[in-house]
Parts: sequence; structure tokens; C-alpha cells
Amino acid sequence: MKETFIKYLPRTVLALILLYVAIYLKFVDTAYFTALFTQMTFFGMSEDVMRIIVAVIEILMAVGVFIPQTKKWASLGGMVLSLGALYFCSSFVTPAELETQNLVMAALAFVTFICSFFIWRQKPKPQITLVAA
Repeated sequence: MKETFIKYLPRTVLALILLYVAIYLKFVDTAYFTALFTQMTFFGMSEDVMRIIVAVIEILMAVGVFIPQTKKWASLGGMVLSLGALYFCSSFVTPAELETQNLVMAALAFVTFICSFFIWRQKPKPQITLVAA
């Protein structure tokens, strides 16, 4: 029971954080994300396109941590995404009224990194196969 709890707790926490941020990114139009995405436009993409791309990537990673074949890649993506989020939170010029949201996003990025790291470090269970002689 304890082994199952330790195995699935980081996955569940990571998936919930990724889904929360993905839904928050796409469906809740806040001043924080508007200001963040206007400062980090990539290749001339609009803010809405970047919101959709980031939300889809986060949803795919949230689902991927529960699939054994994609668990390592999804957790590695979670680590990269969280490091990028920490970088943007630290370099983001935040107006005073958005400072609390910036700290919350930095905390979520840090927890995402820790959970992703624990998922990435988990050893797969050895598969026992029976061979008929």
C-alpha cells in the first residue's frame, strides 16, 4: 500500500498542477498571463496561439505520466517546463498587483519540478515473463 502511494502521489500531484495551469491558461483570462505572454512572444505568435500550445503540451504531459511507455518523457518534459517557468517567473517584470500571482506560479513550477524529478527517478518494475519449455 505504501509503495503504491509513493508511486502514484507525485504523478497525481504533477497531473493536477499541469491540468490546473492548462485550464487556467486557456479559460481564465488574467492580467498575469496576458502580461507574461506579451513579454515572451515566440516567432511572432499571438498570445492566444501560445496559450493553446502551452495548454495542449501540459495536458499531454499530465496524461503521459500515467502511461508507462511515456512516463519518463512526460516527467522530463515537466522538468524542462518547470525550469522554463521558474526562469520566466524570475525574469518577468511584474507590476506590484501581480506579484502574488508570480510567487504562486513560481511555487507551482518548483513543486512541478520536484514531482517530475521523482517520477523520472522511479525504477520500472521488472516484468516477469513465463517461457514455455
